Amino acid sequence: MFNIIYALLGTIFNFMNTSEPQSPADKAINIVISKTADEFQNKYHLSLGGIGGSGNDTTIKTSSISFSINQTLSIADTRQLIIACAREFLKNINEDSNLASYLVVQPFTEKNIKITIAMTNSDNSTTFDPQLAGVSLDKGVIRYFTNDPDKPHTFKSVIKESYEEAIKKVGSSETL
Repeated sequence: MFNIIYALLGTIFNFMNTSEPQSPADKAINIVISKTADEFQNKYHLSLGGIGGSGNDTTIKTSSISFSINQTLSIADTRQLIIACAREFLKNINEDSNLASYLVVQPFTEKNIKITIAMTNSDNSTTFDPQLAGVSLDKGVIRYFTNDPDKPHTFKSVIKESYEEAIKKVGSSETL
């Protein structure tokens, strides 16, 4: 019963938020995000989980997108995935002529985006260490993390590397 009430309240609040007029900058970035999310869904089977960013009505400083995938991946495969997603997201942002006038920094780089990918097992159950639970790229740093089986909602291990280090490990060839 409570789940139905929460779902109904969430729908009402979501409707209220989406009825607010969007600024031209928000409209422009949302078009790019929608295009990117569709591409990632088709190419990598990623489901859009959320969007965000920073700026104001006339500028875009950062843009963030989060996804989920019902698949566990090795660190090497996850690295390839996050690099491929970053490259495509940046390409979509930097090549969109309607968006260019709103970008504070041109071109946008890995330091201006945040991408998060949460991973679950194929049955949608939570992954636990040593399987990866997710990866994020934020301000040019990639973090891989696992869930601690003994402490719910706690990351057990985090591996960090710079975007540049990850690109060197991936090389110039994309296998995804």
